[in-house]
Amino acid sequence: MQATTLEPVFLLDESSETFHCMWDDFNKAQSSTFRELKAVELLLKTMGSKLENKFVKLYSDNQNVIRIVQVGSMKSPLQCLAFSIFNTCLLFNIDLSVAWVPRLQNCTADFVSKFFDFDDWGIHQRIFRYFDKLWGPFTCDLFASSNNYKVAKYYSLFWTPGTSGVDAFAHNWALENSWIVPPVHLINRTIRYLIFCRAKGVLIVPKWISASYWPSIVDMNGKYLSCIVDYVEYKYPTNFFTPGSDKSSIFATQTFQSSVLVLRFDASSM
Repeated sequence: MQATTLEPVFLLDESSETFHCMWDDFNKAQSSTFRELKAVELLLKTMGSKLENKFVKLYSDNQNVIRIVQVGSMKSPLQCLAFSIFNTCLLFNIDLSVAWVPRLQNCTADFVSKFFDFDDWGIHQRIFRYFDKLWGPFTCDLFASSNNYKVAKYYSLFWTPGTSGVDAFAHNWALENSWIVPPVHLINRTIRYLIFCRAKGVLIVPKWISASYWPSIVDMNGKYLSCIVDYVEYKYPTNFFTPGSDKSSIFATQTFQSSVLVLRFDASSM
């Protein structure tokens, strides 16, 4: 187990599934003990159904965490987390055991803790509400995290609080009307999978005609493909995107430096 100040929160369970989320500004400002206890709480709440009725062994290189999980804390914020951990274990009948390990023996967790999510930016809520009324209601947010999801049912890169599943491409999109905001490097794959599933939804992409995904959107004559049944173009929009953890990202700027396309996909008849 590992929880760093500026990097992700994560835990690995015995089946090698990874739990991960990025700290917000509030949690970044807390002590390392608070963050690691918070990681335990979030993990158990997120993975509770998978860990139900099981014996769980938690290893940490923070001796304070071990002690607090076992007996609690005199400090109110830490005691609240310990109490929440205890209640979650009761709820899912989890037999939780904790043990200290030296940091050198915690290298797998330490490695994963260095992972930084550069793609956890999102779309402004007012933009989402507009298209949810226009072409919704949306039933699933395909590429999201616990910090930026727009629909109660969402898929994430890792196990994270509230997620409905890991890896959107491992699920069938056919029965959904999806809200689709993929990382740029996944746009091509997303379009192919939309067509493969004969799915429908709204896809948001930068209007970059030199990008590798552009031929997946338009034909040789520059017209949108038949599965794109409607679209809205925003030219150099302001406050369209919401910044994620990477404050230097092009998606973190107030005015985006190109146009943005909101594409209504319907591949159900293909």
